[in-house]
Amino acid sequence: MNGASINGIVNPMATVTIQLPKGCSGGIVAMRSVSDRHVIAHGRSLKTVLKKASKAGTTSPALMFVPNLNGRYVY
Repeated sequence: MNGASINGIVNPMATVTIQLPKGCSGGIVAMRSVSDRHVIAHGRSLKTVLKKASKAGTTSPALMFVPNLNGRYVY
């Protein structure tokens, strides 16, 4: 796993790199866990992604928002 951990807690500001399927920008991706970063589902709505992740056998996936290419986001 990337990033430092303190007392077993991973730094939330750590860099995470995942391999995205084509056409996956501007939506939500689901992975089995933060340590297993293989994308198991993706889509534009949370409901769709959770449904696909459930069909893939994961009841509590790790979710990540993927911005549009060339877009700017401020959090």
